[in-house]
Amino acid sequence: MNLGASWSTVVWEKCTSSVPGKYFQKKYQNRERVLAATKKSQRKSEIRDRRWKRKYRSTKDSNSKKARLEYCPDALDVVPELTPDELETKKQAFLDTRINLSHQQIMAIERLTTHQSGSQMWVNERKKRITALNFGTVFSRNVKIPVKHL
Repeated sequence: MNLGASWSTVVWEKCTSSVPGKYFQKKYQNRERVLAATKKSQRKSEIRDRRWKRKYRSTKDSNSKKARLEYCPDALDVVPELTPDELETKKQAFLDTRINLSHQQIMAIERLTTHQSGSQMWVNERKKRITALNFGTVFSRNVKIPVKHL
């Protein structure tokens, strides 16, 4: 790799004790030219600065093209529908009725969901929980993007 883009021609000469053909040499001379032009343009500070600014600008906002396609324009401007007190009340009601279950309820769910994906109750119970399947998505989500779809 220290020989640059024309390393293949050097290796060819050393291994075969012959000179590669003119098309082979022409191809690697062209690669050498392209590599030199790339290195030259990367050294220019204004080009480097523009490239950095482009990258920085794209990471700043969550209204990228991908976000607009996946979440639609309305999802980017989230307006809270509930006050914090209402949210806390609904959260507690959900936990009390669906998550914080008694031992008898847990045993009944276990008996009724032994067929797993064949049981509608199993599917419903799974929707309420963070499972191994969806943990990575929840854990590594972008904090700037709403969680409505999760």
